[in-house]
Amino acid sequence: MKCFRSTLIVCVLALLLFYTSVDAAPQEQRGVKIIAESAPHDAKGFITFSDIAAHVRPRVSRYTDSRQVPQYGSIDGDGELAFISLEPAAQLVASLETDHVSLQLAEDKKCLEEDKRRMAEEQAKTRDLLKTALATPSEIGRDGRFIAYHNGTVLDTRTNLMWAAKDNGANINWQDAKSYCKNYRGGGYTDWRMPTQDELAELYDETTTNVNLPADDCGGGYHLTNLIHLTCCCPWTSETRGSMAAYFGFSNGRRRWLDQSYMGSTRVLPVRSVK
Repeated sequence: MKCFRSTLIVCVLALLLFYTSVDAAPQEQRGVKIIAESAPHDAKGFITFSDIAAHVRPRVSRYTDSRQVPQYGSIDGDGELAFISLEPAAQLVASLETDHVSLQLAEDKKCLEEDKRRMAEEQAKTRDLLKTALATPSEIGRDGRFIAYHNGTVLDTRTNLMWAAKDNGANINWQDAKSYCKNYRGGGYTDWRMPTQDELAELYDETTTNVNLPADDCGGGYHLTNLIHLTCCCPWTSETRGSMAAYFGFSNGRRRWLDQSYMGSTRVLPVRSVK
């Protein structure tokens, strides 16, 4: 072991002499001799590696523009002096930093996707709540078997038919009345249609006189529940005969036929079947 250490010290001193001989000033060359003569010795008379490393480290680093920095430590149990290049270390640091950024971006992307998923779930819940609200409208009035709801609909609990709470409000021909019902979206429903004569007849009640005000050119006094507002006497029905179409009169309960193009005192009252 003594021979090994002596040989290693000679090698280190040789390296030190090499670095100090290249572009080194005489004063720095004398530094080697000073270390060899005055550096602390251990109990067996050897110069310690730590003292040699402390002297070599700053000089090697300076002469190599910090591309190499001597390190002193224990690798296999004995003190060893090694020359380490900083360039690979710098590349390693850069690589680690790149990996860190990549991991952070991946984590941020994962968090963003999780936020989008939660947002989509919340939106779906909101839509479900709206659908539930539409499916269960709040009651605002009753008249016998008829129930009026806040969404502009009236349910006939005997026939299980749901009616619009008011007619279209103006004179209309049969074809436009049919289109009106098809595009009607009262209460949020999409399955409105024209009623039949029999369905309108179910609304007729000669013992009741509707108190809602009619249109200016209509007489009023129609016989049906006050929960439905008719602005004129005669809603169209879905039945046709060639160019003729049927209507129902709520002034007297009569069923009549008119040309489909007729637009005097005619209205349309959408209806839908409740499942």
